[in-house]
Amino acid sequence: MLNDREIRHSVILSQAGCALFDGRISISDFGLGRIFDSRSSRKTLSGQQLGTLGYIAPEQLRDGKAADIRSDIFSLGRLMYELYSGDSPGAIQDLALVPVGAAMIIERCTKTDPGARFQSVSELQSAFQSMITTRGQKSDEEKIRELLGQAVTRGDLDPTEIKKLGKLLGRALSDADLVHDALIGLPVAVIQGLWSVNPVVTKALVKLFSDHVMGQSWAFNYTDKIANALIRIHNAVTDHEMRAMATCAMIEVGVSHNRYYVMEQARELLREKRKPEEVRQIAYALRKYKDQLGVLAESLNIAKLDPELRDLFRLS
Repeated sequence: MLNDREIRHSVILSQAGCALFDGRISISDFGLGRIFDSRSSRKTLSGQQLGTLGYIAPEQLRDGKAADIRSDIFSLGRLMYELYSGDSPGAIQDLALVPVGAAMIIERCTKTDPGARFQSVSELQSAFQSMITTRGQKSDEEKIRELLGQAVTRGDLDPTEIKKLGKLLGRALSDADLVHDALIGLPVAVIQGLWSVNPVVTKALVKLFSDHVMGQSWAFNYTDKIANALIRIHNAVTDHEMRAMATCAMIEVGVSHNRYYVMEQARELLREKRKPEEVRQIAYALRKYKDQLGVLAESLNIAKLDPELRDLFRLS
């Protein structure tokens, strides 16, 4: 690199001063370049200005002899700003036009005080490389969606992938839309795997999904997809509370959308024979949905339901 060889370019700009070779930006105009070593002499007169406005460092405006590596770093920062923002050369710097990572580097490069800038090109290069590496890392959402795609394609995930998905979804509990997208297509085997690895997180995910699908308007065809997801959740676990969540959500979505398929799936869940403790859990949860139960009574042989569920229908 030029500064490693003690070559001061004095000002780097985007016009004829740079050219692209083999994917690398190279400086092609050395009109203002100087080599400094023990035999060098400074022929720039004190106070003489060298460079192009918009790229030239403030200290060079005051005195051309003050230029050093940090002056070139200022010019590089201005060039980076122009490349990222698309703004015209010499424009007032508006870092809101630049990606955050690049903006932080540009902001430091173009400090008025040379001492506040990167002190070497290698330091600047390290910061830039770190930005590129960070930008190349996948977000939690990207990782979740990648694992979901594999789960849907293969119908399952291996234990390591299930553990990873559980950890990622646990960090995503504040994002109801992402959790919805995850559970809407998750295979039974993966739900079972998540439950065995982390039951606390899995129960929280099911509650968030159930709450999210209720009280909203969905396209009719999409309610069928919601129903199928709730059936998979119901069948994947033996936890009474989670099965009650799925049953209540099915009833609410079916009745609120007057969707025959979803309501029939809800009736099937109500007809299912269960252990007494599970019936009590479902009956307790269903007390909030007595109005919806009245709609389901049609085509449902209430006399064959568990006694606690029959009592709810009589009150509806």
